Amino acid sequence: MAAAAPLALLPAAEEILQAVNNDLVVIDTKWYRKRKIGRQTVLEPIDIQFHVNPVSIAIGGAVGAVGLLAAVIAWNGIQLPFGTALPGIGDSKYWRDVVGKVTKGKAGNPPAPSSVESSISGFAESLVRLLHL
Repeated sequence: MAAAAPLALLPAAEEILQAVNNDLVVIDTKWYRKRKIGRQTVLEPIDIQFHVNPVSIAIGGAVGAVGLLAAVIAWNGIQLPFGTALPGIGDSKYWRDVVGKVTKGKAGNPPAPSSVESSISGFAESLVRLLHL
């Protein structure tokens, strides 16, 4: 009786496998390509089929999630408790300026000051803060 239990599950497993592999959408179309044969131009038919099934949707979702994760890591970098392991491109002056200009400072990244005077005053302020500690 115990050996019959796995055999009883075999038809259910086959049905699940068939349901996962069945196509949800099939797009069947024909495309014509111009081809020269000697002096004549002939339209050659090419059959194209697109199959969408649950497996392809899952693979596409996984690839999209990995791509999104890579983009977030590239922008923000990797921060560890003892410091920055990998700086992100969002930390660079160039991208801060681009984001600040595109969003007009609404993204929390105002354009960096471009004049030497403002950068000197920022240095002076940080030096004064450091000396007061």
